[in-house]
Amino acid sequence: MKKNTNLLSGGTYSTAVGLILINLMAAQYANAGYVPLAFIGLHDYDLPVNFEPFNAIVEYAYVQNTNERFDSNGDKVDTSSLTEVASFTKYAHFFTVDALPDVGLGFEFVPTFVSVEGDEIRVSGIGDPLVGIAGWMKPNENSTLGIQSYISIPVGDNDVSANNWGSFTQLFAAYKIDKISLDAHLGAMFRTTTRVTGEPNIDAGNTYHASVRVAYRVNDIFEPFIGANYQNTKKSTYENSGTTVDILNSNSNEVTLGAGTMAYLSSNMHASLWYDVGLDGENTSVTNAIFARFSYVW
Repeated sequence: MKKNTNLLSGGTYSTAVGLILINLMAAQYANAGYVPLAFIGLHDYDLPVNFEPFNAIVEYAYVQNTNERFDSNGDKVDTSSLTEVASFTKYAHFFTVDALPDVGLGFEFVPTFVSVEGDEIRVSGIGDPLVGIAGWMKPNENSTLGIQSYISIPVGDNDVSANNWGSFTQLFAAYKIDKISLDAHLGAMFRTTTRVTGEPNIDAGNTYHASVRVAYRVNDIFEPFIGANYQNTKKSTYENSGTTVDILNSNSNEVTLGAGTMAYLSSNMHASLWYDVGLDGENTSVTNAIFARFSYVW
């Protein structure tokens, strides 16, 4: 038996916080104005094969501030202000194995920090860490095709943990010719039931997402780019006395467009800065975010 209801309309403050945080994965707030993995920058997928093992530290961060929301009709409406700040410190080890010639492999560990502040919410802390693996090949010297998969482990601070396990898998591609480059991914996110003591068990809807970046290398230092992102999150449900109840307007989608530049600081250090804005969507805060990325390879 299913019925529609708005859990937030008569829910407690802690329930409201739980719903805002339910899409937390590396601070991904699909229902709070954030497209998953929109922090991916240039050349994250431009990877080699047949190489000596190497390591990388990549720091991703974003600040999202909005007082607008796409309603269920896709119209922008005013809402209370909400500011999100998140950082992700990724350690990656890249290697090869003799049994898989012409294939690159990577292991990644990503601790996260999350802060969400608004008129009715103020939480911050260490988020759920991510552990991931990746594999890729190069059909030719200018292109890369691969797959990566993360598991989010619900051990973050209580205020910001998603309180569920998550599986996040993306197919990715990169292509470069002369001064033009392209990076793209297509992914899906699946989560286990969210269980919080004293609150209903929540089954978050699956999220499907995609991103693309196109860049032009203007000189030895700067590489400006434009990018587009999309997410579609299916409706969530919760359990109430053995009955499965739809959470009203928990399904969401958004299209965003952004632009920025990458700076080459040295042969093994790079930094990027860009801005994203929401163009169209439903049941989600309008993206209005600044992203930053710094990488060091050794």
